[in-house]
Parts: sequence; structure tokens; C-alpha cells
Amino acid sequence: MVEIIAEIGINHMGIMNIARKLIADAKDAGATMAKFQWYDVDALFGDTSKDTYNKEIWQTVKPFELNEDKIQQLMKWCELEDIEFGCSIFDEERFLKLDAMNVKKHKLASRVSKFDRALAEKVLGTGKITYASLGFSAEPFDIIKYPNCRLLYCVAKYPTEYSDLNLPKSFENSMYYGFSSHSMDIFPSLVALARGAKCVEVHFTLDKSMAALIGGYDHICSLNKNELKQLCEFAKKVEKIY
Repeated sequence: MVEIIAEIGINHMGIMNIARKLIADAKDAGATMAKFQWYDVDALFGDTSKDTYNKEIWQTVKPFELNEDKIQQLMKWCELEDIEFGCSIFDEERFLKLDAMNVKKHKLASRVSKFDRALAEKVLGTGKITYASLGFSAEPFDIIKYPNCRLLYCVAKYPTEYSDLNLPKSFENSMYYGFSSHSMDIFPSLVALARGAKCVEVHFTLDKSMAALIGGYDHICSLNKNELKQLCEFAKKVEKIY
């Protein structure tokens, strides 16, 4: 089965009613997973001693920060909608909590795949299917040795222009299981599916104009419900052809 991951990420902007609507819309469009991002904003973007320090990003995403109670609520809503819950891992503390919540699959953020080898291997050591985006590096070191590792081709540019992409000619004859998109439309994802990708992850929003209205970074490189539905319908057709 081709997997379509609706990466809600931080597009809920900290408003749980929006998150609830996005989960329902992702299911209605045909996605197989609704995925979020859970990280310590202060540690990731507010620590001046780290190379990830970025005051502008910290100020923007701090109001969107999720806590454990909100994560559990999102999981319940996914269960009600009968869509798999997913969450990107950025640190060991939240990984351990997610694993204890019996999340079925894990997702390594691109920065973890490149910069935190110990955490990546600990996550993969659970034996659960683990998606690993390689947006920051085309070198997967030796995480590829894990049979449960699912590498996703990714370009860490928001948004990603067509000229930035160099999709595998054949996913089946490459190290990549699928494609994690930051493009502004569905076309790169359609190409990836046509070339044999078994999983496509796309950012998902209620409305791409929300970045200008409310704030945030990912809306412009996200799909709306109609686009996600088209992508899911195409994926089903690809399954029949292959």
C-alpha cells in the first residue's frame, strides 16, 4: 500500500480546534497518517549556545508549542477519525514519551538523521517502522542497516523549487523508500509516486494564506484539502497499475 502522510506539523498554530479540523480533513482526503511535530522550542531555537538558535523562529513558533496533554488529545482525535497518528522526533525525552504511548511508527526529523546519530539509532532500535528524512544530508551513515528504516528523499528548503529537486529516477532502485515534500503543489509528489515511491509525506494546511493572516512558516509549502485528495486518488491509481 502506498502511504500518504499529511504532515500537519505546526500548521495548527497552537489552536487545538484547527488541529482537530486538520485531522478530520486529512482522513477525508484519504491520507493514511496525520503527523505532528513535538519539540522543546526553547531548547531547539532559543538556546544561544546551539547552532540551531534563531530568535525569529523562536518567537514565531513558541505559541504553537505542544505539551504532553495536547499530544495525547491529538492521538485520541486520530483514533476517532481512524487515521494513524504520527509525530516527528527531535529529542530523546519526547521520543521516550511517544514510544511509551505506543505510537506505531516513528519519524526522525532531518536534523536528527544528520546530527544526532545516537538518538537515531536508539529510535531505530525499537524495531518499529521509522521514517528518516535526509533533507540535511544525502549520507544516511549506517542507519540504513536497520531493516525498519525507511529513508525519505527530502530537500530542506521551504518552499522547494522544482530546480532544487533531483528525484531518483527509480525509487525501487535507490536507497529511498519515499519522498518528503516541501513543494508548493502536488506535482513533485506525483512524479515520485510514478517513479515508485511507496510513501509521500506532504505538509498540510487548511489554507495557504494563513501564514500571512496568522503567522507560521509551513503554509506556503503545504497542500490544501483538495490537493491532498487529488494526491491520494493518484496514489490509489498507481497501486492498481503497479
